[in-house]
Amino acid sequence: MPTRCFCEAVHSGTVRQPSNAISSGAFVVVALLVLLRSRTPTAWRFASAAFVVGVGSAFFHASLTFWGQTADVLGMYLVATFLLMESMSRRRRWSAATQNVLYASGNVALLALLVGLPSLRRYAFGALVLAIIWSEATHRRRGIVTAPLRALATAVGVLAFGFAIWILDITHVLCAPDSLWQGHALWHVCGAVSAWLAYRYMTAGVREARVPPAR
Repeated sequence: MPTRCFCEAVHSGTVRQPSNAISSGAFVVVALLVLLRSRTPTAWRFASAAFVVGVGSAFFHASLTFWGQTADVLGMYLVATFLLMESMSRRRRWSAATQNVLYASGNVALLALLVGLPSLRRYAFGALVLAIIWSEATHRRRGIVTAPLRALATAVGVLAFGFAIWILDITHVLCAPDSLWQGHALWHVCGAVSAWLAYRYMTAGVREARVPPAR
């Protein structure tokens, strides 16, 4: 793995990039928050995905290895495919078994792409995010979803802000390698907050969309 992927200086110890590794724990916090609120199968699926992101990202920045990168990006795929599947199931009313099969098979395919063509990992994630936005926009236009849009709009805004910081960090435009404050670490926190807001929106929207109107 290249040692100049991010601004933070690479250390010689067990944890190569401490700030980036520790900040990954924001996703673990999100996983715990989800399970404190609910322990439904949906909550467990999302919490598991968020936990994988946190642990995978911490492993990547601690080791800076290809397999660390794979674990990190796979967790991102798990969260994105969860949100996309929840959005698409609003109209299709998939059963729990169908959702499990689609979720597992979709992520196996993404994992194969990640290992075989790792250079496409960011494009694949970007495509998933765009698919989520398109799916929700379609549902709202058709009146399928009536949940307030604020949480989703905020989630997209926070993610966009974090992505801008990520670009400034990886291009070393804003860079202090030996500082505890790292742009990529902020990207982790923004990603975790965005995931939490998107989950809140998606689950609220599912409840509203699936309750038949009163007669």
